[in-house]
Amino acid sequence: MTAPADREASGPELARAALVFALVSGVTVILLGALDALPSVLRGEDRRVHPVPTVQEAERRLRSRLVLPAYFPDTLRWPPALIRVQSSPPAVAMEIQARDGEPRMLLAQSVGADEAPPSQLVPPSPAIGVSTVAVGKLPGKLGRVVGPDGRIWYELSWVTAGHRMVYRSAGSLEELLKMARSAREAP
Repeated sequence: MTAPADREASGPELARAALVFALVSGVTVILLGALDALPSVLRGEDRRVHPVPTVQEAERRLRSRLVLPAYFPDTLRWPPALIRVQSSPPAVAMEIQARDGEPRMLLAQSVGADEAPPSQLVPPSPAIGVSTVAVGKLPGKLGRVVGPDGRIWYELSWVTAGHRMVYRSAGSLEELLKMARSAREAP
């Protein structure tokens, strides 16, 4: 006769245990999410942007081949000094240094030509004197912007192979155009 009473008591205990488990699990998830976000918050970075070590890792994360210049002048260092990827919307930015270690170029692209690379990857800067220019057989826009160092940089944007491209350079215009016109999707 005591068996039914024990069963009745175990129902509320089981519900309480499930509630405690759900609360502890929820608090744990929240704490882990906050700890994961902490480094980005401390550095002032967007959590959607992640540095990656190689171009291949960027391609793996974006699930797309990148459009890269076939021509690369010997005045620049390869591989990029910094590669940052954003998965939504998918985009990448590569910071290229000159041989002397100074920032010289930013190569950015969005996968899917609908949107320009986001401001988290390509800091907004008002264009000075925008004009149209041919990038191979494709139309592009060329302007000048104030770079991160306060100098005037060239900025070239165009769409190719389903990628919206933005190249910024503190180098020569000829070098920038030659690199852009050689840009192809890697095989």
